[in-house]
Amino acid sequence: MLKRPFYLLFMTLLLLCSLFGAMASVHSAPVIAATDMWKRMPLPTKPQRILSLSPATTEILFALQAESKIVAVTDDCNYPAAAKNKPSVGRFGNILLEKIVKTRPDLIVTTADMQSRLEPLKALSIPVLALQTRHLQDLIDNTQLLGQLTQRTPRAKQWVQQWKTNMPAPHAHPPTTFYMVWNDPLMAASAHSFIGDLISKGGGKNVVTASAPFLRYRLESLLKADPQLLILPKSLARQLDLSHPPYSRLSAVKQKHVLVMEDDIISRPGPRSFDALRKIHGYIEAKF
Repeated sequence: MLKRPFYLLFMTLLLLCSLFGAMASVHSAPVIAATDMWKRMPLPTKPQRILSLSPATTEILFALQAESKIVAVTDDCNYPAAAKNKPSVGRFGNILLEKIVKTRPDLIVTTADMQSRLEPLKALSIPVLALQTRHLQDLIDNTQLLGQLTQRTPRAKQWVQQWKTNMPAPHAHPPTTFYMVWNDPLMAASAHSFIGDLISKGGGKNVVTASAPFLRYRLESLLKADPQLLILPKSLARQLDLSHPPYSRLSAVKQKHVLVMEDDIISRPGPRSFDALRKIHGYIEAKF
């Protein structure tokens, strides 16, 4: 049995060892403690050969100045311009496994909205990080995560601080808003989509409250909701004639409260999303 002085010394040393051990575990623990999309394998903590299958993740990686770690992208990864110089493994949602194997990635990064189109990647023994992108907070979290993975944490912090500093204040009287994804069939972005969150943070009130992020929407429902603000992607605005029924009956069209947005900026959850947010907020502040 230990004598009291030795017992006290022993317990003190044990406590110190536990304390330092806990501190060491906090600082030396892997930055990423998650598994891949299907929980098959752990993600690498320091990937050196990243395959980006989403234009959004490609933009984030370039913004983090981690482009040297990107071994390939998709044909749709067109921003920044330097992304088009990277090898391609196919179209967004139509990837070619043989090309992926040739690039020898140690991590595949994409967005979870690709869903079933990612299933072919199960055949490969490569971890897949599928990022959820329903809210602006997701974008902030994803940027920090990719910053950690690519050893670009200071750069990620700079972006996040810039975004948070410039987050617009809520609008006093949010105008009812409808985002038209497409017109035939009529498709909408709900309040539970990334675009819907941009609208909300920008000062609008989405009239589409369905749980699905994107959905077919009845024309009768749109006419009944009669939004004060109509937002369109530029690709749709080029071919949609609002001067005739049924759309000419909308208050937004009558009052010329139609905001046209660049497709990529409004739909891709990346650094330029905050440009879209500022544009929505600025328009609402000026018109309402």
